[in-house]
Formats: sequence, C-alpha cells, structure tokens
Amino acid sequence: MKEEKIKNILRELKTLQEQIQSWNNLPAIPEIEKDSVLRIMQELYVQLKSVTMESETEPIPLVKESMSEIIIDAPPAIAPVKVEETAAMNVEAEKQQRNRAKTFAKQEQPVTLFDTVSDKPQQPEETLLEKLSKRKEEKSLADKFSSLPVGDLKKSIGINERFKFINELFESSTAEYNQFIERLNACTSSDEAFRLMEEEYAARLGWNKEEETYQSLTALIGRKFA
Repeated sequence: MKEEKIKNILRELKTLQEQIQSWNNLPAIPEIEKDSVLRIMQELYVQLKSVTMESETEPIPLVKESMSEIIIDAPPAIAPVKVEETAAMNVEAEKQQRNRAKTFAKQEQPVTLFDTVSDKPQQPEETLLEKLSKRKEEKSLADKFSSLPVGDLKKSIGINERFKFINELFESSTAEYNQFIERLNACTSSDEAFRLMEEEYAARLGWNKEEETYQSLTALIGRKFA
C-alpha cells in the first residue's frame, strides 16, 4: 500500500516537472500557472507526509532520489533594451518629425475665412447719433402701424397675441375668447364695446387693468372704433 502511494507521488512529480519545463517556451509565466503548480506541490507534500508518518523508521529512498532529480529551469530572461539603442531611436524619430514639418511648411497655405473677410473694405461704424435716429424711426413706424384703425378684430389679432389673450385673460378657453371677439365685432360703438368688456368679462374673469395684456386689448377696441 505504501509503495503504491509512493509510485503515484512519483508520477505526479514527473508530470509537474514536464509542466515546469514547458515554461521555457513562454515569454512570461502566467500567474494562474504558478498557482496551479504550487497547489499540486502542496498536495504532494501532504501525501508524502502521510506516508512518512505511517512508518517513520523506514527511509524512503525512492522519494529522496526522485525529489533530487527534479530540476526547475527558470524561464529565459528578456534582454533589456540598451540605453544607446533607445537614444538612437529617439534621435531618428525627432529627425523624421522635423522632415515632416519642413515638407508641410513648403505646401501652399489655404485661404482662410479670416483672410477673405480681411480683404473686404470695412464699413464705417455707425455713430451714436445715427443709431438713435434709426431707433427713433423704427419706433415711429411701429407706433404708426399700431395706431391704424382695424376692421375685423378676429383678422387683426396675430397668432402670438391671440394665444396671449386666451391664456392670460380667458383662462385658456378658446371658445370663450372667440365668443368675446364676435360680440365685440357686433358692437356699433366704443362705449358699447367697453361696457360689454367691463360688465360681462373683466369682473367675472378677474382682469387686472394694469396688466399689459389688458391694455393691449383695450387699445385694439379703441382702434376698431377710431
């Protein structure tokens, strides 16, 4: 029984030796390989110790001879790169980079957007007086259009202003807004229109006379009956 155990241990040791010798063909020994060999060696050690404890007086020459024959060859060392070779490689890389830079500099430079714009004659900058005069003219033109009389309120109110009236004055009710505009168009005087606005809508919907939207609506009614 003891001899059989020793033979099994020797077979395992031989297999382990072959596995370790195969490392010579590897550039680096994987960690998983190292862990596996160490684990097998620990198991063999335990087995060998158990055989020894069965008969401490009996020598085990076969195990000693076999263990002495195991030679673990270290993997070949990777030759380090010499400092002179590294310096030569850096010099060559810098030389190639300078040559590429010279070649690029000789090429024709494209015309950029900045060059195109800079060639155009610059327009004289407007003076402050000219800017104020232009703003005054624009404001006068806007006031002129805003004071023109209107016929049909429904057609005279733009989309943005319409949505503003609906959301801020009629609580997002399009139907009530349309009814109000139709009734205003049916009025024959400004007094009738303002009376309709104040008595049937302003108080009930809580309109604030200081709000810009309310004042815009009253301005439109005034233009209709101007």
